[in-house]
Amino acid sequence: MARLTMILLALVGCSFTGCEDDAAHDGVTEQASDVTIDGTDVSSVPADDGEPTSDEVDTGPAYDTDEIWVDAATGLGWQKRVSDTMTWADGIAYCDALALDGRDDWHLPTISELRSIVTGCDKLAGCGITDECAGYNSCGGYLKTCEGCPLKQGSVMPPALDDDEQTYWSATEEEITKEKNAWIIRFTSGKIEYVDKGWDVFAVRCARAVGN
Repeated sequence: MARLTMILLALVGCSFTGCEDDAAHDGVTEQASDVTIDGTDVSSVPADDGEPTSDEVDTGPAYDTDEIWVDAATGLGWQKRVSDTMTWADGIAYCDALALDGRDDWHLPTISELRSIVTGCDKLAGCGITDECAGYNSCGGYLKTCEGCPLKQGSVMPPALDDDEQTYWSATEEEITKEKNAWIIRFTSGKIEYVDKGWDVFAVRCARAVGN
């Protein structure tokens, strides 16, 4: 009898006040769950925008997709796809026009930037050719250290960039002969040398500063 009385009281209450959903009546609202990638919260990235770009999420030691790889040591993003071979001027134009990873601020890397991804050749650290010192004679471009590691087996390119063994243009011109020559790195050995800008036998791998 007591149970029947309680049911009748509940029905009478609903007829006067209406019965609301329990969750709403209790003031409970739906909360979005935190989303993490390798321990990093990316819940702020809109779900309908596709994969976050390298500027939107840091996924640990290096951000790695089918299109780009970000070197955590320098913060530089690198194009994964290898370009066709081309002249130095065409390489600059190619990178300036590149749209990748939702960004269009790519550039032909400088010699220091290109050097930063050489792996497995400590000898190259003794080569004086950098962005700040780009003269063959004045900066020691003739030294043995600039020859890299010719006896190394395999590429000096990071594995994330497919251990590529091509030779790549840098944006850095040779200091004295800049009207004609620019620096390259041969990723078969890490050798740094300057060549004629008009040669169209070297490839391009564009870069950009992630976070800019």
